[in-house]
Amino acid sequence: MFLAFERWHNLEFSKMDWLNEKHFDRARTYLDFLRLMDFSGLQISFKNKQVMLQGNIQTYNELSNNADHGLLWDKLLDAPIREIEFIYNHKTQSKDIFVVDSNHQVYLYNSSGMLMWRNQIDDSLIGGVKVIDWFKNNKTQILMNTKTQIYCFDINGELLKGFPIALTDTSTNSISLFDYDNDNNYRFLYTNTKRQMKNVSITGEVIGFKPFQMDYISKSEVAFVRADNKDHLVLIDTAGQIYLVERKGRLIKKLQNKIKWSLSIKKLYTNKLRQSKIYYTDNKTFGYLSLDDDKTDQVLNYSTLTLKDFDKRISLLYFQENKWGLLDEDSHSIYAFNGEREMQKEILSIKLNDTLCYIMRYKDDKNVYIQSSNRQILISDFPSFDGLKVYQPTNDLHYFIKRKENHLKCYYFQEIF
Repeated sequence: MFLAFERWHNLEFSKMDWLNEKHFDRARTYLDFLRLMDFSGLQISFKNKQVMLQGNIQTYNELSNNADHGLLWDKLLDAPIREIEFIYNHKTQSKDIFVVDSNHQVYLYNSSGMLMWRNQIDDSLIGGVKVIDWFKNNKTQILMNTKTQIYCFDINGELLKGFPIALTDTSTNSISLFDYDNDNNYRFLYTNTKRQMKNVSITGEVIGFKPFQMDYISKSEVAFVRADNKDHLVLIDTAGQIYLVERKGRLIKKLQNKIKWSLSIKKLYTNKLRQSKIYYTDNKTFGYLSLDDDKTDQVLNYSTLTLKDFDKRISLLYFQENKWGLLDEDSHSIYAFNGEREMQKEILSIKLNDTLCYIMRYKDDKNVYIQSSNRQILISDFPSFDGLKVYQPTNDLHYFIKRKENHLKCYYFQEIF
């Protein structure tokens, strides 16, 4: 295969007859790297499963005339981006970027913006993706599902043996994977459009118990809680009814209290039913329902309330005029800030030198501010919060990843704390 071009945007890509589809797809993963270079020509060949590159290469700084402040790289995908997740890579011991587009293609990029692989799934994802260790050998696999299929890729983009798993009906929630006794005897649990929870094996067969019937469909992921020396499966249907179910599918209890499913919800489960809680909020009410059926509601006088899990701690983000802050579950203040101007109703968080900092911006200001307990840092000319995520591939690297239509962009800001 031969590549010839003046610069990356004049790339010509031709496939030779001797190149099989597997090698051809593997070669395509190098294209993003090649686009950062300036070549007069390049020959790619394959020998003993090794990729060989020969040619004249000169480095070319793609960003030298780029006015997008702080931009490290910008990747153009085949279709608009629908989802971004950060995946721990056991080989590099850093986090890669997993992307799903509207054509149901999945991609894995590293922190340098190189495309490691891409693959095709049958439909849109339900829920997010899960990082698992299927073989319990400290290696990463990526688990996900659509309405009718379960997929599991290794970190190289190859499907594990037995996948995809075909479901016999239509799933309404993100798949749950349990190995109750840590013996590699995996079970997949999901809910369907028939208001059932099903327990299936890697072959897709219903096992363990007949489907558990709910009053309404569920869009919440099935949870497994080992509390008060008993095992519980926790289900929440769209009417806010909570079910506690045995591993074998027998109903333990339907809680008398309900929550409004349309509210913002966060879950925190522990080894005690009383301490295992489902938090919820709207613009006025903040409360929780514990799994022992204890319910607490509070009416708070703030314009906007949102549940957050900054630093692995569930808290309530509030806005009131020019102020914002965080409350704990008892409405005690964790952090408060007076911005003196109206702010956008979104706050991100980042850990810098083991200090939790908050990222914010004002409505009438294009700048972004990083706020610690005693200091505010300005980052000028930064993009909007829409589609923006904090990305920390390692403890000492701090980036922002932004999606905009079919562009995946990575921004850098200098650590100054």
